Amino acid sequence: MVVLWVGCVFGLYGLVRYGPGENVPWLAATMGWLLVIFFVILLPVAAHTVLTFGLTLGPDRIERRPGRTRVAVADLREVRALPASTINRANRGARVQLVGPDGSVVAQIEESAAQWERGLDMVRFWVSREPALVQDDYTRERLLRPQG
Repeated sequence: MVVLWVGCVFGLYGLVRYGPGENVPWLAATMGWLLVIFFVILLPVAAHTVLTFGLTLGPDRIERRPGRTRVAVADLREVRALPASTINRANRGARVQLVGPDGSVVAQIEESAAQWERGLDMVRFWVSREPALVQDDYTRERLLRPQG
């Protein structure tokens, strides 16, 4: 990403200093300018988002970055386990969705994530304290530990 950004900066420098060149149609020159400026602006924003992305699950809260979304576990409406599935010929692993007070998905823990097991353990801890978070049989089978 850095190499592409540096190349775009050099391209923008060349466009500013020397112009698009002789016999270049105005539409092609305009598109060149727009694309180079777009990438010079977009790539640092994309890199920042990728580098700062994170999901922290604590005993009493969920925090998601970027955006600094914080939700107390006590405010969750539902915890929903979803099975692995195939979407448009792409395999999607199992996942757990954390549904906020307004019904929107606050965070999603995916089987492909490096912290899957730790996240699953934390969700199981939450639902053991508050079983009402589990509202369907599939989730109950996957997340609630047997009592006894």
